[in-house]
Amino acid sequence: MAAFKRAVPVKRFAGSDLGTTATAFALALPALFAGVGVAVDFGIMHSKHAQLQQAADSAAIAAVKELTVATANEKSVAAAAESFAKASSGLDSLEVKSDVSKNRDAVTVTVKEEWTPFFAHFLKADVTPIVVNATARLAGETNLCVLTLEPKAAKGIHMDNDAIMVANGCGVYSNSVNSQGIRLDSGSKITASLVCSAGGVMAKGGATQPSATEDCAALADPLAGRPAPAVGPCDENSIDLAAGDHVLKPGHYCKGLKISGDARVTFQEGNFVISGGKFEISGMARVKGEHVGFYLSGPQTTLQFTGNSTIEFKGAKEGNLAGLLFFEDRASPPNRQHRINSSNAAELTGTIYLSRGDLRIDPNSSVAAASDYTAIIVQKLQLYEGPQLVLNSNYSKSTVPVPEGIRMSEQVVLSR
Repeated sequence: MAAFKRAVPVKRFAGSDLGTTATAFALALPALFAGVGVAVDFGIMHSKHAQLQQAADSAAIAAVKELTVATANEKSVAAAAESFAKASSGLDSLEVKSDVSKNRDAVTVTVKEEWTPFFAHFLKADVTPIVVNATARLAGETNLCVLTLEPKAAKGIHMDNDAIMVANGCGVYSNSVNSQGIRLDSGSKITASLVCSAGGVMAKGGATQPSATEDCAALADPLAGRPAPAVGPCDENSIDLAAGDHVLKPGHYCKGLKISGDARVTFQEGNFVISGGKFEISGMARVKGEHVGFYLSGPQTTLQFTGNSTIEFKGAKEGNLAGLLFFEDRASPPNRQHRINSSNAAELTGTIYLSRGDLRIDPNSSVAAASDYTAIIVQKLQLYEGPQLVLNSNYSKSTVPVPEGIRMSEQVVLSR
């Protein structure tokens, strides 16, 4: 008879396994905590590095702008750098140093923060203190012909299908920090005294002359403080002119203003408020006006210039619209599209100020070439289908005043 074997209870094995697992877990727990702690420290370190880099960028820009002040010296430059670095980061404990270049056209700012990670003994010694650098330089003074205000999205300036922009004696600037802040496709080209992007430039079949500068400091809107004109009650309603000769007086035009067919219209000197509908010029219409300014009031009012129409406008001479040709209501919805497609829009003297809207220019012809000067400040600028946009800066020849910030502004370029 076979020997009887005593069965071992399953619970005994289970208890043995649980005990072994608990012991192993207890032994591994310090390492697990250390791993999590190191990961947290690295996260904090990268966050602090980004915070300090932003502070250094702000400090470098402020410091190099200080150099444009006649009384500036190394002490005042250093004070500006320190003040902006601490204000930007919210940290009073930062160590800030600044170095002015020999030619006094650039400042390098070094920002340091003493920081001890909780799990410092697991990290390399070179991770602390955190030290970042930024250099800003003056790119020279230039008149401003184009400024796009879009801060983040791609294609602040976008050109395609053989579009040409010539900015004579003035600069072209995109405020977008996107890697495609300026994008040039299929035979498009910008020629200007300066081409600058706060982000990057993507040229896929396009080019700039001179080479575009990237990582420029964003420019403030020079017209941000310009008050809008009073709107007042309606003087005219639903004006639709399709033929004949007409003279329009300054005033408030409600429900839009439409000029089409072969109408010939002269705008008298003064300011025109258009609300409740589009400002349309189309067909074979011919329009002209000297020292006229147009305020586009309300969400429905956009520029739509199309067809074989001829446009000859010189901007306002006086009042809230002085120096401006078009002024968009700042309460308008963002990224509305305004369009200049007229085949003969040869004279657009003054400033086109559409701070909320995008401007599309797309006739296969020259635009603005007969103007003494033209400046464009918009959210985004799009040139498609072969236009030749010519932006002059002959300010001394023009009877239209030049708004402050358009003529000879100092440009700042940021690098690291």
